[in-house]
Amino acid sequence: MRIENGKYSAGEFHERWGLGGSGFSSKRFFRDKINFSQPFDNPPKVMIAISGFDISDVGESFRANLDVQAERITTEGFTVRFNAYDTSRVRGLTIDWLAIGT
Repeated sequence: MRIENGKYSAGEFHERWGLGGSGFSSKRFFRDKINFSQPFDNPPKVMIAISGFDISDVGESFRANLDVQAERITTEGFTVRFNAYDTSRVRGLTIDWLAIGT
């Protein structure tokens, strides 16, 4: 068994970030690739936890509408996907991740 973990941050400083604007009413997303320090023998299981965020809402009542997913998991890495919904403005997001495999 092999375990690898890491931390990843993204936000308005990233050139492709599109979650911070206002006036949106639909789902928006941001993706980025995370590479493991060395390949696993088989695609591992990946767990993600949000460890920090800067988010606001432009609606009448505050709602933080956000989720994070690991997708496209391979032996060499995975893609993290941040989703924002409705009027939530996400200025930055930090996650901790854990990969468990062989």
